[in-house]
Amino acid sequence: MDWNRLSIPVCERCDPNSLLKNIVNELYWDDDKKYMLQSINGVLSGMNSTYKSASREELYNWVKYRFMTDERYREFFVHPLFDKYIVNKINKMIAMRK
Repeated sequence: MDWNRLSIPVCERCDPNSLLKNIVNELYWDDDKKYMLQSINGVLSGMNSTYKSASREELYNWVKYRFMTDERYREFFVHPLFDKYIVNKINKMIAMRK
């Protein structure tokens, strides 16, 4: 599989921060919720900084690969709203670059 060629799914627009909170509330216990919110946001922030010149598609592929390959995020990665969150978060991050 060519990780630089995954197509971005079409997702309805939403607030990615609210969506992430909902996903984390479904998946994790109280002790882990704050840590996972910070950890996921940190990964995305780091990826955005590392790949500043990446296109929307490239950033989507790098982010998806990052979460897919880290066992700590397994539940998050397989959640049905994962792609919706990632697409909306990437759109927001790219819009803030300009």
